[in-house]
Amino acid sequence: ETVPVTLTGSFGGSNILTIQISNSAGVFDGSTTNVGAVVTNANGEQFVEIHVDPGMVFSSLYLLRASTSSPVINTLGVAININCTTRDYFWVGGSGNWSDFGSHWATTSGGGTFHTEAPNSNDDVYFDSNSFPSGGSVNIDQESFCNDMTWTDGSTSPSLGGNYRLNVRGKYVLAPGVQRNHYETRFNSDKMNLFIDLAGSSYESSYFNFSGGGEWSLQSELNLNYLYFLGGQMNTNGFNLKVNQLLYGDGNAANVLNTGSGDVTVRSLSSNGMLITGTSQWYLNAPTGGSSYELGRDLNLTNVVIEGGHYNLFGDNTFTNLVLEAGSTITIEDGFSLTVNNDLTAVGS
Repeated sequence: ETVPVTLTGSFGGSNILTIQISNSAGVFDGSTTNVGAVVTNANGEQFVEIHVDPGMVFSSLYLLRASTSSPVINTLGVAININCTTRDYFWVGGSGNWSDFGSHWATTSGGGTFHTEAPNSNDDVYFDSNSFPSGGSVNIDQESFCNDMTWTDGSTSPSLGGNYRLNVRGKYVLAPGVQRNHYETRFNSDKMNLFIDLAGSSYESSYFNFSGGGEWSLQSELNLNYLYFLGGQMNTNGFNLKVNQLLYGDGNAANVLNTGSGDVTVRSLSSNGMLITGTSQWYLNAPTGGSSYELGRDLNLTNVVIEGGHYNLFGDNTFTNLVLEAGSTITIEDGFSLTVNNDLTAVGS
């Protein structure tokens, strides 16, 4: 779990934020986790990742407290309740169905003791060197759930596939070499400081859906078919984003897509008032001579290049620069506007 700790005040250099976790009875017995040095004058929310110790009692109520070294501040009075319900699931036995817990979901890496049910949204799942020693695949054979999903070994080119939805409440991390052939992943979380790393895996027919008000950050390029952003914030960290069909926002300006400086390529874009920030170059690539595609719903973008096809612009949109490549056309729908602050370039055929 990643837990926010709020600090108030001015702190000196090399300040150490120390986290202490109680025992299962809620008593602090001196077991501490040092999470490192906080930068000078750091305040506000600091995010702390807490790993479940094998000795923790499942479903017990633990307490969390924090202390700082410079100045010395001990937040004894604001302990945080942690309901320790996260279990570790380790895939073993090569190819199989996600739902087959009795043959594939072990309690330890490479172990022979198995869980008595499939993972739920509180559980962390792991795929490591003991999961697919000779290759193979895990098939999402029914709607499935997990908290964090972590792959640490892709040396035998294992794959994640299936046509059922995988619901991920935490982080989504693949290893180089893992093949992604799975269609729908839904990220539904209110947690902050989550990240997604596809490690170079590309499956253009996939569909990602984000909701719940959480915060996700990309650690690698993202290439997929549909991206629905229904709640929260996504930071691309400057990695390129490619959506082969539709990028859709739900119309709440509290939802933020921060594209940084990476390129964004989409077929159709409907933000519906979702806030889009960054200095990205946006490429719209509808096929020439095909259907019309939507672009708009109150966009404010830096550089937009329409590479082909016909786009209907809805809402009041503002672009810093707009390029219409040869063969591309736009229609500004009645009652709406398009403002280009700097350069408008139309390339002839």
